[in-house]
Amino acid sequence: MLKEKSALELQSKTIDFLRFPLALMVVFIHNPFVKEFDMQSINYADFGTSDFYVIIFTTLKSVLSNIAVPSFFMFSGFLFFFNVKDFSDKIYINKIKKRVSTLFVPYILWCLVPIGISFVFALLTNSINEFWNYLLDKGILNIFLSYHFWHSNVFNYTNSGPALLPLWFLRDLILVIILSPLVFLLIKHTKFLGVLLLGLLYFFKVPSIFELYNVNQLITALFFFSLGAYFSIYGKNLVLSFRKLQSVSYVIAIVSFLLTLFSYNTPVTRFLMPVFVISGIIAVVNLTSGLIENKKIKSIDLLAQSSFFVYLCHSIFIFDLSKYFFDKILPFNNYYILTAKFLLTPLLCTAICVSVYYMLKRFFPKFTAIITGGR
Repeated sequence: MLKEKSALELQSKTIDFLRFPLALMVVFIHNPFVKEFDMQSINYADFGTSDFYVIIFTTLKSVLSNIAVPSFFMFSGFLFFFNVKDFSDKIYINKIKKRVSTLFVPYILWCLVPIGISFVFALLTNSINEFWNYLLDKGILNIFLSYHFWHSNVFNYTNSGPALLPLWFLRDLILVIILSPLVFLLIKHTKFLGVLLLGLLYFFKVPSIFELYNVNQLITALFFFSLGAYFSIYGKNLVLSFRKLQSVSYVIAIVSFLLTLFSYNTPVTRFLMPVFVISGIIAVVNLTSGLIENKKIKSIDLLAQSSFFVYLCHSIFIFDLSKYFFDKILPFNNYYILTAKFLLTPLLCTAICVSVYYMLKRFFPKFTAIITGGR
């Protein structure tokens, strides 16, 4: 059994290590340049390269990577309430003040990036009036809340999320932090029952009632944030608590992963995916902590520190540049090449982001601290 100091150190190292691979999973989720196929189209009797590609694509983009964002919500809830014994008004205000610089300021600045880019394009194409009319028609606040199709560009290609689409996670995290007193009261008065109730809402989903906002995204944020908060509020070590479920988490994660993968895009996916996500998070924490404890892996400071920057900037032209590079050096269109491009494009995109972060931090440390919330 680990001593308390060693357990705390292992917990910290585990969370720190997971930042980068989870950020990389987010990059894989946002890889929009390879066509998605239906898993039900696979011909197992005559398995070929196209079928192999479909499995790799669906595994990394549509199933496995789904543990990334919920993990970040869980770690955020855990760290937000870490060492908090009594959630007073003073503590809440201090927490909010700190998150203004670490979350809110980066959120505002990065949401404005695609608007700024679009403004420059409008100037260059003499369409500034069209730009302003479109902006006013959609509503300036919707840049930060839920922005409808910004000319169907690469920044927001859905009808939900802020102008820079990946920042919906940051938007919902800010909302949950504002609601954190309610999270604290829920957990204090109901213990794990309140978390379980949120988990049931996450599992079964609720009907959509807002055109421009996905309520189930907020429920996901609340559930996993509260799950992490529960361990902190009751002084439980996240790693040691998850280890009690180590064997069962591996079994459930593997079985639910396979079931989710091979039934993907069928009606049962919506019920299998939450099972995989929850068990997958526990399994990943267990696997990572075990490897760290046995000195098989360790966190690389640059990768851990740059993970937030990777999340913030990867969808701003860098994916396009990465795709363009591989289209030029691999100008073929068979499934071996498609698989290679699918795997390599997010890796190159992430490597560019890390390199840009390194250069910014080295030569413009104060600016980098502002745009990354001091990370």
